[in-house]
Amino acid sequence: MTGKRHAHLLLPILLILLIHMAATADVPRVSNTLTPSQGETTIRLEADWSVGGEDDDVFFGVVGQAIVDDDGNVYLLDSQLSEVQVYSPEGEHLRTLSREGDGPGEVRRPSELILLPGPELGISMGFPGKIVALTLDGTPSRSITPGSDPTSGGFNILFTADYKADRLVACCATMSPGDNGFERRMYLASFDLDGRELVRFEEKTTLNDPGKPTYVEKDEYFVQRRWAMDDRGRIYTAPVRDAYEIHVYEPDGTPELIFDLPHEPYRRTADEKDILGSEVVMIANGRRLEVENKIEDREPCIDRLRVDADGNIVVLHSMSSRVLPDGVFRTCDVFSPDGVYLRRVWIACEGDPEEDGLIPLDDGRYLLVRGLQSAREAANARFGADDDSSEETEEADPLEVVCLRPVES
Repeated sequence: MTGKRHAHLLLPILLILLIHMAATADVPRVSNTLTPSQGETTIRLEADWSVGGEDDDVFFGVVGQAIVDDDGNVYLLDSQLSEVQVYSPEGEHLRTLSREGDGPGEVRRPSELILLPGPELGISMGFPGKIVALTLDGTPSRSITPGSDPTSGGFNILFTADYKADRLVACCATMSPGDNGFERRMYLASFDLDGRELVRFEEKTTLNDPGKPTYVEKDEYFVQRRWAMDDRGRIYTAPVRDAYEIHVYEPDGTPELIFDLPHEPYRRTADEKDILGSEVVMIANGRRLEVENKIEDREPCIDRLRVDADGNIVVLHSMSSRVLPDGVFRTCDVFSPDGVYLRRVWIACEGDPEEDGLIPLDDGRYLLVRGLQSAREAANARFGADDDSSEETEEADPLEVVCLRPVES
């Protein structure tokens, strides 16, 4: 009886797999070896200016994302305080943009910053999934909801977005009620600035049963933060969890290339698996639910993708912040636009890879966010706590943001 009940789910999944295999069978593939064509290089970073920390009047909640504009001004997104702090190239505070709320130009739990034409600053919100746009002086402009469908009877989630080559690309999800729970359709697509979908690049559908809260990590894998776009509008994605494999699409959605690299993903310890399981939170009607977790033994092969100023693809993988030489904060792999493994890069700076964050900016600078992991954990603990819980959450040390510049070796 169980087999019959789930047979209708297996057939669509098999068809999707077969369609995916057929779609990628004729796509050119570049299979790299572990020896990069240009060898290895080290980027050494030194502090230029800093804000926040114990001895500064500036206070940050959680700063996990930042961008730089054409004038070199740095925009720091504080997802906890729901505001954007703007600094000059020299570190002078210029202004504060947005604030927490539901009015024009206001946001709640923002997740990302995007430079839009105008120029305007786009502030992404995960749920309800939309982008709130402001002029660079802070004047509210408009709101963009990628993929909105008011007739679906569900709701939209926005994971990540970027704007290049005259188009908006976003990774979204729709949740809609079905016969056996909520159907969640995750997809990566391009949109116009009115939110109308143009081209869909990747898609995955899962079924969530609220009567049996279960988190299966492998089933939840998608390209949420594992994609990038170059200045031509080409899209790079990492759709396969257990393979170091990048898929490349033309702006019109045509598969152009697949390139790969051998990789042995990081094996988690038992404690790490327990911690990951404890971080999964589901809340219904204001109450925290007990969740059955199925956590994988190994990390996904690819963690993040981005395109650098030279148009090369930079890949953070499962070992990028692990087993590093002294003085090295992170390592990454760099590929040419046509998929050739160019070099392995070691990024050397002061900091703790397990506790601090390192945010690359498009002009070659980096931001070191000291204490980011503890700040995130404290914020998540407060968000996931029951309203009637008397348990106090531990306060994290004040965040410090340090702007770093590359120096000659």
